[in-house]
Amino acid sequence: MELFPAEIKAFPQWADHFYYKDGLLIRKNDIKGTNKRSGDIVGHCDSHGYLQFQMKGKNYLVHRVVWELHNGPIPEGHQIDHINHIRTDNRIENLRLVTNRINGKNQSKKKNNTSGITGITKHKNTGKWQAEITVEGKKKYLGVFDNFNDAVAKRKSAELLHTFHANHGKDI
Repeated sequence: MELFPAEIKAFPQWADHFYYKDGLLIRKNDIKGTNKRSGDIVGHCDSHGYLQFQMKGKNYLVHRVVWELHNGPIPEGHQIDHINHIRTDNRIENLRLVTNRINGKNQSKKKNNTSGITGITKHKNTGKWQAEITVEGKKKYLGVFDNFNDAVAKRKSAELLHTFHANHGKDI
């Protein structure tokens, strides 16, 4: 099955407006009546930390345009993942096409994490370490451990079993 069927066309035709260089999306043409000039780097940070821009009244994400310039349209049901979790790092080698389910297996460590390891929490009453993992939207209990390293080992083996990305749970 062809991943990008010929009948699917990106709109607008990105290559008519932009070129890519070292992770940056660069404007090809001046836009009359604005301060947008040929050679300008495109994009500003949105409230989620992604670079975006507006064209013909619609907002676009820079990483998606970079992907489409290199690979063609993004199939329905797919996303572009920043492998290293840095949402402004739009180098093509840092982007990959994934489903939402796969993208969930490459998340940054949450800001409210207190143990330092995703999926490991300390019970306030017992002082023991609990390990868990969420797979396909379902939380799986992995056990309670006296030793922190045992809980971490159980979590890491579950990540391997369920094919989590090596960067999952890392700091941004």
